[in-house]
Amino acid sequence: MFGGFREKVILRIKSLENLLFYLLVLLTSTQLAIHYWPGFAFVFGVRIDYLSPTLYLTDVSLISIIALWFIQDIRKFWLTVIKYKWLLFAGVFFIFINTCFSVSAWPTLIKWLKLIELLLFGLYINTHLNSGKWITVTKLLLMSSAFFALIGITQVILGKTLGGVFYWLGERTFSINTPGISLVNLFGKEYLRMYSTFSHPNSLAGFMAVVFIIFVFNKSKRVWYEYLLLAIILIAILLTFSLSTFVGFGVCLLFYLLFNNYVFNQKSITAIIAGFFLISLMLPVISKNLLNNNLYFPQNIEQRLTLSVSSIQMFSTSPLIGKGLNTFTIFNNLLQPVHNIYLLTASEIGIIGLGILFLTLRLFTIKAVTNNRPEILLALIFIMITGLFDHYWLTLQQNLLLFTLIIGSVNKKI
Repeated sequence: MFGGFREKVILRIKSLENLLFYLLVLLTSTQLAIHYWPGFAFVFGVRIDYLSPTLYLTDVSLISIIALWFIQDIRKFWLTVIKYKWLLFAGVFFIFINTCFSVSAWPTLIKWLKLIELLLFGLYINTHLNSGKWITVTKLLLMSSAFFALIGITQVILGKTLGGVFYWLGERTFSINTPGISLVNLFGKEYLRMYSTFSHPNSLAGFMAVVFIIFVFNKSKRVWYEYLLLAIILIAILLTFSLSTFVGFGVCLLFYLLFNNYVFNQKSITAIIAGFFLISLMLPVISKNLLNNNLYFPQNIEQRLTLSVSSIQMFSTSPLIGKGLNTFTIFNNLLQPVHNIYLLTASEIGIIGLGILFLTLRLFTIKAVTNNRPEILLALIFIMITGLFDHYWLTLQQNLLLFTLIIGSVNKKI
């Protein structure tokens, strides 16, 4: 009798867990959150979003999923901990050292907790995903992204945000006249670049592009309305006017042609990823020379060059373990991270962190090829390319969740 009751409870917990997981997928594009503003979240008296302890709506769903998973598989969880105890010990020790020697310990610790949360989410996906569930995930992402794309398209047409109920999906309030808002000049007239519920058009473009890639290049059958949704997403990407996304798309198309010719192997993948790292490490030297020559650059380009130089200065003061995760904004007057995920990693968590990032990208890219997952391979390549030009894959909630979803699913042959 008690056995049957237990099975019913587990079944209901499993159903709730699946519901929360699919709800999380649908809400991945949202940025609705509660921000807290302790003293360490201010630099020069200015509130910095990256330093603020933040609880997102998607965090609530994610933590609930992990808790329900833990309740069901507590024995398996501890067996996994015992199996990888030395690796876990090394990870915890590095987090401890990086936090203790951080220039601002609280932002560092909070960011590490975020990464642990995402690691558990990735493990959950790895253990629970199957071919049917992945197809459902891609379809939900497609529908959700098309919906949020329509919000952004309407913003561009109106020249302002929609307000009302869309605030509860994370839409911020601004218009074409808001100082600092991102605009594009076409034929002598300025237009609002598309934001939707994201904090910047570039992060939106990257998110939408990855959704487009994983749906177009997976093996599921499509119905007519899905082509319409893909067209809406493609229009949204164009309206972001994100050059890095356009470049990433073009390179991914080239890599897809190469993938079909089976030129990928461990050596070529290692060389490609190493190339991204080498290009990034050369950027500060190139940037410094360009700035010293007193050449004219648009403001956004000059800021990127300045941040690139700041990253190597920050790295040189603590090359092994970095100056502390999530502390880059403290080290520059621009109050933003360097626009390169490799330089950001090197400056905040040093050579050790850079090595971990390299091995992680290499491992999952090789697995994508081994498991014949072209959509995951191309998504990872796109992330690595756009990571040369921006930081959002390591700093913003929506992009981090999508990144985790991709690498968590790569182990499955679908």
